[in-house]
Amino acid sequence: MPRVARVQSSSGIYHVMVRGVGHQDIFRDYDDRRRYLRILERVVEDYRLTLYAYCLMDNHVHLLLAEGEETLGESMKRIGVAYVHGFNGKYGRHGHLFQGRYRSEAVEDDAYFITVLRYIHQNPVKAGLCRDCGAFPWSSYRAYAYSRGQLAKLLDTTFALELMGGRERFFAFTNAMNDDICLEIEAKHRLSDAELLETLATLLGDRLGTSLLELSVADRTNILRELKALEGASNSQIARLTAVSKSTVQRA
Repeated sequence: MPRVARVQSSSGIYHVMVRGVGHQDIFRDYDDRRRYLRILERVVEDYRLTLYAYCLMDNHVHLLLAEGEETLGESMKRIGVAYVHGFNGKYGRHGHLFQGRYRSEAVEDDAYFITVLRYIHQNPVKAGLCRDCGAFPWSSYRAYAYSRGQLAKLLDTTFALELMGGRERFFAFTNAMNDDICLEIEAKHRLSDAELLETLATLLGDRLGTSLLELSVADRTNILRELKALEGASNSQIARLTAVSKSTVQRA
């Protein structure tokens, strides 16, 4: 199947996400995250990318950045190849670590820029990993809030803070309750409801007819992850067909 052409951003700014193949963890310990950030730091510095935000979750990464002296694709390949090489060597594994190509969306206006910024910083909160953005050590939030963090010197926080009217407004906007959904990119092949339900029936097996809400948390999470890995399935569609909340689907 031919690849879908990416939407080019006239602003040069993109929201990017990379995730582990089969939703597996791409970071297993502190050193893994530090190494990814060192690679990111080197590419930002060497190829003059502008990094506005990042968040390193267990099985995926979010970045908000502007292209530098090379294309986004070249920069993301550079980061990915360097990280996977070290990861595979460390854990004695082979093969792919990331699921397909990175996903990206163009960020064309100020309103969507600050929405993506909030979405990235609230990722660990919505996933139930912490109660507030500042408690998560692996995002750029602390660089915005306290002028410190893993990549504080290489992050461009000035643009967003000026856009939002200062640090206090950044606090208020970023920590406000919201239903932001970013990077919901349509696949070329949209999975039909019938196709998804057929897969769900297979996954349930002899439990067919049982609601996912009646299953154990572990079993429900495993099934949701299998459904999310299907090409063309969306979180909204999975939530609608399984009667599980969208936030639960997102966290799986």
